[in-house]
Amino acid sequence: MRIGKTLLILFLCHSVSYAQKLPSFGKIDKEELLNKECSYDINAEAECLYDYGEVNYFVNANSFTNERIVWNRVKIYNEKGLDRANIRIPYYAKGNHINIIKISGYTYNLNEKGEIEKTELEKDAIYKQKVDDTDDEFVFSLPKVKPGSVFEYRYTLIKKDVLELDGWVFQQTIPVRYSYYDVGIPGVLGFKFNIIARMPVEQKTDVGTLGARRRIFIMRNLPRLKSEPYMSSTKDYLQRVEFQLSGFNGMPLESATWKGFSNILLEDEDFGLQLRKNVLNDLDIAPKLKTLTDPLEKINLIYKFVQSKIAWNGYNSYWCSKGIKKAVDLHEGNSADINMLLINLLRDAGIDAKPILVSTRSHGKINMSFPFRRQFNNVYAYVDLPTGVLVMDATDKKTPFFITPWDVQFSTGFLVDKKMPQLVTIGDVKNKYRLTTIVQTELTEDGFIKGYAKSLALEYAKVERMQSIEKGKDDYKQKYYSGLHKEFTFDTLEVKNQDKDSLGLETAVNFKGELTKSGDYLLYNLNFLTGLIDNPFLAEERISTVEFGYNQSQIITGNIVFPESMVPEELPKNIKMITPDSSIIVQRMCQLDGNNISFRIVLQINRPLYFSDEYLDFKAFYAAMLETLNEQIVFRKKTRP
Repeated sequence: MRIGKTLLILFLCHSVSYAQKLPSFGKIDKEELLNKECSYDINAEAECLYDYGEVNYFVNANSFTNERIVWNRVKIYNEKGLDRANIRIPYYAKGNHINIIKISGYTYNLNEKGEIEKTELEKDAIYKQKVDDTDDEFVFSLPKVKPGSVFEYRYTLIKKDVLELDGWVFQQTIPVRYSYYDVGIPGVLGFKFNIIARMPVEQKTDVGTLGARRRIFIMRNLPRLKSEPYMSSTKDYLQRVEFQLSGFNGMPLESATWKGFSNILLEDEDFGLQLRKNVLNDLDIAPKLKTLTDPLEKINLIYKFVQSKIAWNGYNSYWCSKGIKKAVDLHEGNSADINMLLINLLRDAGIDAKPILVSTRSHGKINMSFPFRRQFNNVYAYVDLPTGVLVMDATDKKTPFFITPWDVQFSTGFLVDKKMPQLVTIGDVKNKYRLTTIVQTELTEDGFIKGYAKSLALEYAKVERMQSIEKGKDDYKQKYYSGLHKEFTFDTLEVKNQDKDSLGLETAVNFKGELTKSGDYLLYNLNFLTGLIDNPFLAEERISTVEFGYNQSQIITGNIVFPESMVPEELPKNIKMITPDSSIIVQRMCQLDGNNISFRIVLQINRPLYFSDEYLDFKAFYAAMLETLNEQIVFRKKTRP
């Protein structure tokens, strides 16, 4: 206890010496309420004025307690920023080692007399709810928040017998005036840290008695992080500092290495020990499996069995919640229950399947330098066959076993294995976004058109479109037809092969509408129904990688029949456009034969991503491509001799 008290007093003294420049919680300067805009981002809907975090360890002979105080103060500038007052504080609840206490908050407004009115957050407005099998969260809304308000809240996160040190995110999706992270580290703990930042980070370090250290990180006037088209996750681009526990009492920790992390997982009841349970012999697919010799047939049978028999409860985790046997009995489980069952069954069928920890697209990319436990949010099945690698998620009902789930495409996963644990790149380049569309159009003398469009969606195109098909035909028509071309009506949608993994998704629809008129001319866009009319890449600069998540192949062919009384002006030229690295190839061919125009457009994008330093060249090519593809055929009435 004496050591613990000494360390705590040391840390608090240093913390106060650096924190004196900050305002006090519960007190506000009137000037903050009078401000009408953010000085370094005048269009911001809100601004984080102060974001403060302080960590201290309480140490005694038997345990550690890690306390983190968080204080956040926000100014609301307009109606768009009001949602910022709805607060969610998630935390890891599994094992009851972590809790949140001392939640408090205030809202400040100016009344008609120009006086500050202070409204306290009521305790009964704070409630706790379950997020998933491992996380809970506290939820509350600050009272009486309106444009011009300033609100703040504070809480303490307690970790008992948890040595990990949470990182700190300086940047937000609103501008941050001042972000401050103050960490007190006992001498018995060793930490490595990694700063991810594009702006200067002020650092201060003090060394106290018994090897204790205090580190402070400060950033100022951070711009808001804006979402960008085809951005993987905002988390990947937030400026932050991350910590990794590397030692205790001068000795390295097993969990601080990837191999040690793998060994711990494999001996855990909620992970590796599930793979040792006997399940297959009690299932009705066992006899059928014994008749199969082809590994792919075995995998397909087991994959579809797990998909159809075990319902996903909506929770993602790499820890089993029920265990695979109970999941089978209840026909339900979280993602780990389902995918660890898949791995277990594959192994019993003679398939060398392994668990792979993944971080899905919305969860962000992992730091390959450190085995951070929380940077992964799911576990999938991994099988390396002579024909290629398979990465499978049996909670996904739309993705067949031979296609890597899109949400982990071109990411890094951690292969958990006793002999050779390793980080592996996940990337399916064999399967593409393949879409072929045939359009048959008839133009009438009064400027109307009618016809039908038939599409064949393969591989990732089918996976994507199946999400919409499941919601109903009206949703599909809105997303892929009428929502893109409001000037036309679409009906009688027909759908085939949605339940056949080996076949493409076929859709057919009839359409009719009126062409755009310009004086005596009628305009027809060959790019009709390609989905390539609007340009998402208009920003002058970009910080994130453009991530499509797959290579692409799109083909559209068609015929336009027009009446004898009309004649087309000069047809769009046959063209071929290629980027310098040949990663994007665009071709258009157009031919006139009597009163029929036939055309073909081919687009090949042979890279799944383009880095930010390539953006200006990519943007210029994409704009030129769309401008070319959107060239229109101009029809006019024939002049009489």
